[in-house]
Formats: sequence, C-alpha cells, structure tokens
Amino acid sequence: MGQVLEQVKCSNSDYLAFLDDNLTADREYALELFARLRKMNVKFIGQVSTKFILDDDLFQMAVAAGLKAIFVGSRPLKKRSLDA
Repeated sequence: MGQVLEQVKCSNSDYLAFLDDNLTADREYALELFARLRKMNVKFIGQVSTKFILDDDLFQMAVAAGLKAIFVGSRPLKKRSLDA
C-alpha cells in the first residue's frame, strides 16, 4: 500500500484512475486504501465487480474517499456466451 500512496502523492494530481481490474477484490485492503485516500483529498475512478455495489459499507467508504465513477465488470451467465 505504501507504494500506491507514494505514487498518489507524487502524481501531483487531484484526479486519479486506478487501473487494477478489481480495485476492491481485497476488501480489507480497499477499506484501508480508501481511509488513507480520504485524508489526501483526491478524486478517483476505478474498476470493480458487481459485488462492490452490493457492499454498502465499502461503497460509502469509497465515495467518502473521493470515488467519482466506476467501471463494473461482469461475466456471462452462460458458458456459450464465452465461446462467441
């Protein structure tokens, strides 16, 4: 986490994009990251799974930390869709 926060500081930007495929895959890490980002007063976007949207505490923490937009990944429900 230290490297991520250092990069945020060094970016000298107040609007960031986290390009991780799923920013909230590790819930505990995400909660700590959001708590620290909140103190840095940045705005950010990121990619998440639909599971994130259903986790109200995590979602609210992200919004309080500066989350402005999300890209939501989904998977096809049928294997046949993957083969197309």
